[in-house]
Amino acid sequence: MNGSTLRRCAGLALCFTMALGAASAQATLYGVAHQIAEGRESLVRVSVADAAITDNAQVALANCCRVSGALLASDDATQTAYFITPNDDPALAWQFHRISLASGTAATVNLPLGEKPLALLRRPSPATTLALSDNGSGLRLVSISDAGAVSAIGAAILTNCCALRVGVAALSTDASRIAFVARLLPAAGDPAPRLIVVNAGSGALLVNAVLAKVPDVLIGTGASTFAAIYHDAGTEFFGNLANDGSVTPVGSGQANCCKVYAGVSARNANRLRFVGGDLGSSAARLFEVNTATGVFSEIGALNAAYVIHGLLESNVNLASDVIFQDGFENAMLLAQGEEKSMALDAALVASGMPDSADSVMGASAALAGSSTNASIKDVD
Repeated sequence: MNGSTLRRCAGLALCFTMALGAASAQATLYGVAHQIAEGRESLVRVSVADAAITDNAQVALANCCRVSGALLASDDATQTAYFITPNDDPALAWQFHRISLASGTAATVNLPLGEKPLALLRRPSPATTLALSDNGSGLRLVSISDAGAVSAIGAAILTNCCALRVGVAALSTDASRIAFVARLLPAAGDPAPRLIVVNAGSGALLVNAVLAKVPDVLIGTGASTFAAIYHDAGTEFFGNLANDGSVTPVGSGQANCCKVYAGVSARNANRLRFVGGDLGSSAARLFEVNTATGVFSEIGALNAAYVIHGLLESNVNLASDVIFQDGFENAMLLAQGEEKSMALDAALVASGMPDSADSVMGASAALAGSSTNASIKDVD
């Protein structure tokens, strides 16, 4: 079954069931998107019925930006979305942004120079913005204050750690653990993709296991359990991860389904929405998988005028969508970023490394400012 088949309901009863399910889910799906022609970053609504994008009132945000690597988190209690924008100039700081989902007001602060978060998560209680970040001394768990102050939680996680699959990280359901996908740095001489789990309170290493399959999306399913969307021999699966790195699929998967954009996903109950593309096509589409059954379906094509860098679900409905505009990033700059990203992919694939959703610390200018969605690759 291919993407076009997924777009068709298998009968009126199934269509009614899907419509009822969509109607019963009250949360709003938002996307952080780059509007190509105008060269701006936007927080837009994305319809879970047909993937239509709603992009309205423009609100300027100084010195902004292009989001990269699904570095996005949200908190309904504070009614706020948080995200990181990298900078490929080492002399310039990466930036931390907050947007009120209730009012659309925004704030931007610089992170300490040299600080490079590769995953961003929001712990609801105690309310804390957490990141997996490297400042040149190794990957470690940190907290980020609203003012942009970074505080280490424990020491470096591992020696020679890590090249992250950027944005492919998740909190456990009780927010006590953080899981992420990474490779050790080349100095370790071990290129195997790994599932790494740390304590969210102390940063202590809990799990370090070679993965049987490389996840494109991670979610927490319990206090110490995680699950993933992954690709295996031409089929997309949703499955449960074990601490030894093995994975057990839920359902039979979806053959010839899609190419998943790493980390670009949002979950509402048992519906996990994600961005990908039909096999053999560069067009971006919105998909979902039922995490209870493992059944995949395609919601619709995304407007080609936007490049979606991240998704979030929120029970807060924006009075107006928020657009961040600096007037400097234009379609030519975006194209240059995509060209750089695809060139990096070719080099990494040739060497057996994953695509540019992975950041190789110390040599990863391609992370900053390049479009995650510009390069997608199935990893068996």
